[in-house]
Amino acid sequence: MRKLGFYINMIMKIALPTIESFLGLRANTVQSAQMANAFMDIGHEVWLICLCPKNMSEGDLDIRIRSEYGLHDHVNIVFYRDLVGEIRGYEARRTIPIFHIIRQISPDLVFSRSLLNFLYAYIRGADNWIYETHMVATYSQPRLKKWLDRNLRRVVNQSERCFIMIAISEKLREYCIKQGISPDRIKALHDGVDPSLFNRLSKTDARARIGWNSDSRTILYIGSLARNRGIDKIVVAAREHTDIEFYMIGGPEEECRHYANYVYQNKLRHVHVLPQVPHHDIPTYLAAADALLMCWSSKVPTINHCSPMKMFEYMAAERPILGHRFPTILEVLEPERDAILFEPDSITAISEAVERFKTGRYSSDMARNAYVKVCSSYTWAKRATAIVDFFSQISG
Repeated sequence: MRKLGFYINMIMKIALPTIESFLGLRANTVQSAQMANAFMDIGHEVWLICLCPKNMSEGDLDIRIRSEYGLHDHVNIVFYRDLVGEIRGYEARRTIPIFHIIRQISPDLVFSRSLLNFLYAYIRGADNWIYETHMVATYSQPRLKKWLDRNLRRVVNQSERCFIMIAISEKLREYCIKQGISPDRIKALHDGVDPSLFNRLSKTDARARIGWNSDSRTILYIGSLARNRGIDKIVVAAREHTDIEFYMIGGPEEECRHYANYVYQNKLRHVHVLPQVPHHDIPTYLAAADALLMCWSSKVPTINHCSPMKMFEYMAAERPILGHRFPTILEVLEPERDAILFEPDSITAISEAVERFKTGRYSSDMARNAYVKVCSSYTWAKRATAIVDFFSQISG
């Protein structure tokens, strides 16, 4: 690969290898698709490398990914199959076929979320790789974690080849630096959003499209319904606010059924639990709401270092946000200026935030402030540009 300095202000070939299945919408696959779109939007040739499951044709999966994820037509998709045999761990099984494809594509830049992909590429003599880290890695085997951490420091801190890192938040960057990563080899960049996909419909038109009551006041949560997200606390808090229609939309399917059954058994007719919707439909649902609820819990393993895409989509929808005050949320949203933020793991705090919304005890400029902030600082295109600029700075 040629040094990136050669490509400043020119078209690069950028590869984005992924190790997760694109069947079923997940935050990590959605983020990979959005980054592929963003690199293309700023003028580069993009190759998204995806797993194709057994018993599914590549053509059918290509159509499904483009439809469900809104992937641009001009983003190239190339597929690989899982290795079979004695290799343990799905990430390890997928690293070798991914690297084989990358050698065939011969990209100028590889942008990967896989630590094993990153280290294997270095061992095989590659150059111009970025590893994007989203969490503090945990492994069941302490010796494996120690080996990976030691080699990550060695690979990133060396200067012969360009192997650098993007951290998804300032908190995560600070953690990586404490673990020995050189500060000039890692940059913090939060996730983003494409604001042009949001704010297209009025609330009335959005509700007509999805069949919601045009007169009711609604609060919407859309995202994971996993048990560690605090959905049970939202349901309990909703009991006190029967004048508000609460909608909770997401997956996995079994969790959706669990909460839907609970709501039915407790006769909470103003609480609605709905299954996951295609990612391209999310802007319509957000536009239909009066306020947006952004909840997690302290049990979420990544919560102190993450950058939730939900937050940026909520900001782009220009609706009041009610959310938890976790550290990385505060890196983006300013309490009382951009959102109503409250303490996590508290039913009372959720209920009080809903009451504040109902009674209008918050700044009417909050939603607009958040919208202006996300458009000016947190778009996918700005993020992709910052990544390329950082890479140019290190390798040029």
